Amino acid sequence: SPITIPSAIIPPTVQKQVPAKFINKTEVAPTNKPLSNKPLIADWHTLQNSAVNCEECNLWQHRTHVVLERGNREAKWMFIGDWPSEQDDLQGKPMQANSGELLDKMIAAMQLDVENDVYITNIIKCRPAGTRKPTSDEISHCSNYLFSQINLIKPQIIITLGSDAAQALLQLTTAINKLRQQVHYYQDIPLIVTYHPADL
Repeated sequence: SPITIPSAIIPPTVQKQVPAKFINKTEVAPTNKPLSNKPLIADWHTLQNSAVNCEECNLWQHRTHVVLERGNREAKWMFIGDWPSEQDDLQGKPMQANSGELLDKMIAAMQLDVENDVYITNIIKCRPAGTRKPTSDEISHCSNYLFSQINLIKPQIIITLGSDAAQALLQLTTAINKLRQQVHYYQDIPLIVTYHPADL
C-alpha cells in the first residue's frame, strides 16, 4: 500500500517532490520525545572522528569499518535503517549489496536522486557479530551519533527502514505493520515508517 503523508505538515519544498498519490489530509499527533540527554555533536569532523574511534559498547571489537553515512549532508530526505549488514561493514557505507540496490530503486521511483536528494544512515554504526540484533544498551550508546546527524542535516522528512529504527526514534514497541501508513514525528520532523529493504 502507498505511504500517505498529510499535506499540511510537509514543507512546500518537499511537497513538490512527493507524488500526489502519497499525500492525504489526515494529520497525526506527535508520538515521541528526544531520546538522548548527551550534548549533540556540533560539527561533522568531530562526529566522524568520534564515531571512528568509539568504544562505548562491545560492537567496536567486531567491526571492519564504522558505517556512518552515504548521500548528501544537505539533503531534505533522510533515510534511517536498523544496523549495518556484512557488506555495509566491509565497505563502510550503509545499504550496500541487494538491500542497497533495492533502496536505490525505491528512491529513484520517488523521482529523487540517490546522491543529491537523500541522506542514508543507520541507528547503529557498527555491525553486531554474526546475525544477532543489537541490544537496547548498544542502541542507546550509539544514539547520540544519530541524533547529531539529524541535527546537523535538519531534514524536512525522515523515512525509517525497519522496525528497530522506527521503535528507537519513536520510543515505541509497537509492531511495524501498525506504525505504517500514518505520520509520526521526530521532534517537529515528519517521520514515515516502512519496511527495511532486506525484509522486502
